[in-house]
Amino acid sequence: MAPQDSAGTHGIRAWSGQSDPARSGLSHSLPDQEFRPTEANEALIYDPDAHGAPRPRGARAVSAPWRKDEAPRMEDEIDLRHLIEVLWQGKWLIAAITAVAMLVSGVVSFFVLAPTYEATTTLLVNLPSRSAPPTFLVNLPPGEWPPSGQGVQSVLERLAPYPEMTLETFRQQVTNSAVLARVIDDLKLNMTKADLAGKIKATVPKDTNLIQIAVRDTDPERAARIANTLVQRYLEHVNVLTRGRFERSTEFIRDQIEAEQQNLQQALDRLKAFLQQPRGVDELSKEVEAKVDLLARYKARQTDLAVGIRAAAAEVDQARAQVAALVPKLTTTRRIVDDPYLQQLAAELGRTDIARLSGLKLDSEEINPAWVEAAKVLSAKEVALAQLRAEQAALQEAIARTEKELETLRAELAEKQTAQEQLQTQVDISKQAIKAFTQKYQESRISEAARIAETTLTVAGEAIPPRRPVAPRKALNVALAGVLGAMAGVFTVFFLDFWRSTPPAATAGAAGVAAARGAGARTASELHSD
Repeated sequence: MAPQDSAGTHGIRAWSGQSDPARSGLSHSLPDQEFRPTEANEALIYDPDAHGAPRPRGARAVSAPWRKDEAPRMEDEIDLRHLIEVLWQGKWLIAAITAVAMLVSGVVSFFVLAPTYEATTTLLVNLPSRSAPPTFLVNLPPGEWPPSGQGVQSVLERLAPYPEMTLETFRQQVTNSAVLARVIDDLKLNMTKADLAGKIKATVPKDTNLIQIAVRDTDPERAARIANTLVQRYLEHVNVLTRGRFERSTEFIRDQIEAEQQNLQQALDRLKAFLQQPRGVDELSKEVEAKVDLLARYKARQTDLAVGIRAAAAEVDQARAQVAALVPKLTTTRRIVDDPYLQQLAAELGRTDIARLSGLKLDSEEINPAWVEAAKVLSAKEVALAQLRAEQAALQEAIARTEKELETLRAELAEKQTAQEQLQTQVDISKQAIKAFTQKYQESRISEAARIAETTLTVAGEAIPPRRPVAPRKALNVALAGVLGAMAGVFTVFFLDFWRSTPPAATAGAAGVAAARGAGARTASELHSD
């Protein structure tokens, strides 16, 4: 099978370094007008491993044939041997660039840059412990005051607390502008506050109560003086801050004392006026006690009456039974001779012989004295029972009336007791507040005169002039310069090799097209001869 002429299509074969049975034959043809040399394919040639022909330096291989229905697939091949050869050929250039970089770094580090020294001082911070708010304040219902003797002091601690500064707050205050200004004035430094702040570094080591203050300067003596002066001025600044806070707290407490004294006087006046009112709590209490005692006696009498009424009713029933058992009248039959009085009367009237009248009988009725006596007893017992029942009814009315009066007295007493307790509570609260404010005022005056910074901050170690500089780090600078110089040398060698081996775009494009066509023609001839 013969290859087509150049006016038709040209077979182009590319290899990736391995034999592919699927691509062992002549590749698909591609019309000339569809293949145009561009900057993207200007160096397309056959693979030297596949054809045994050397590849021009800088040329790139194509790993797949171009087809009408498939975009060209390209893979760059890295020749490790070529890279090593390039580096070996440019070894003196790399060494020269590295040596120049190290030399420049050494000159700058040893002769140009001024040495910087660091003086360090340490502060020990004694932070006061913070107590949580008492539970009776946290759980206190709205509108109620804390228990007597417990809450006023805690409330006062929160109204006018002492200055509380954290470790980070102390650290931030080291570079306070007022402190820096005093240091500059004391040491006559020719620099601004911003310049001085740039020389100072305050750090807090982990899990410690220490503040390390480091000052960097080109003069070791001056670095130590700045560090020590800075610490002294810093302590004075903290004293000024705390003293100002104590002054404000003292003034606040004094104002509160005056206000509470006025509140106490007003509360006492209201309580006095209340106690002067008629029917006060004491009088009502006595009346209630009297009514309670009277009611108790009434109820005791009521119990006795109930027992007496039951007993009197039983006696009345017994007396009625006795009366019922007797007859009210007795009938008697007598003869005249048996009655001397009748005999005398008959003799005087008729002068009749008594013997003749002896057979006459006289029937008479008389009231039974036993019945009369029993009736009297029954009447007396009924009267006594009626009296007991009348007394019981009157006693019940008296008990009801007394209970109502007692209820009214108790309501009035409770109302006045509540009012008096409220007034007394206001008086007690004002007294407690004045006592607490007075105690706090005395503490504030004492603390105002004290130097809090000296008890909170302690200089653990003064700064001494350092002997060795901390910057520049000459050996490190030279080593970094050597590494950067070697990298720059390698880049320069590869860039020069690329520049020499890569032709201009137009020439490279034409050469690539010609090489591709020649490769395609040779491949087709080999296949045809086979």
